[in-house]
Amino acid sequence: TLVANRQNKVALLTQNYMSTHFKTLVSGYMQPGESAEESAIREVREELGIDLKKENGRFWKMYAWPIEGCEGKALYFTWVFRQDVDIADVRLQNGETADARWVTAQQLREMVAEGTFIPYDYLEELFSRI
Repeated sequence: TLVANRQNKVALLTQNYMSTHFKTLVSGYMQPGESAEESAIREVREELGIDLKKENGRFWKMYAWPIEGCEGKALYFTWVFRQDVDIADVRLQNGETADARWVTAQQLREMVAEGTFIPYDYLEELFSRI
């Protein structure tokens, strides 16, 4: 889930269970009976303590990603939310989220070049959404 503020900066976080070296967008799993949009809003609330407003979001993209060791694929739903949030108001999820920050598209490109953010093939298209 991409959360962008009015300064066109994107919220990135460090998840303890992945690696403290990599930064990522908010992500998670859908719970039974939950829509993709409800899941995106819940995960942002859980990981960053930000209460997103439904009207500030829109569905952007769905893609399939191979599951290691399986023949199947996982479906990923990407939501884009534009909401004015102060990083000082972020409340990190204890034990899961180690750090959060706002970054520009250029800073994110630099992180990809440095190897600290996954070089998703849709990043440039995503930048056009913020």
